[in-house]
This record gives sequence, structure tokens and C-alpha cells, in this order.
Amino acid sequence: MLEEAEKIRQDFFAEQTGKVFSVIVESKSGEYYTGYTANYIPVKIKTRLPDNIGGSLVNIKITDISDEDCLIGEII
Repeated sequence: MLEEAEKIRQDFFAEQTGKVFSVIVESKSGEYYTGYTANYIPVKIKTRLPDNIGGSLVNIKITDISDEDCLIGEII
């Protein structure tokens, strides 16, 4: 059952590639900034951002799926 749930999640993530979302930037983690879409999809942002951007809303285009169970996007 867990395997089926994971497949559904990965299929859902794959369907998001190329879409644009508004994301609330929460923090910086390594080379990425992290945040969530309005429907709570975790996103890593690979665009360089100012250090004081936390809490800001930015438009992100989803470009990939991370191995760490989240989407990867860049600011548009």
C-alpha cells in the first residue's frame, strides 16, 4: 500500500513539471531556498535570492523533481 501511495505522489509531482506556482519562501538550505506552494507542495528554489527574502511570495516555474521528495523550480 505504501508503494502505491509513493507512486501516486511521484506521478502527481511529475504532472507539476512546467507549471507556475506562487511559493512562500521559508528558508535557505544549502544552495537552495525552500518554500511551499499554496497547496503545500514542498519546493526547492534554485535561483539565487537575497538573504532577506524569507516570508516573501515569489512565482516559480517547476523544472524538476528532487530525490528528497519535493519539487525544484526557478523564479520566473
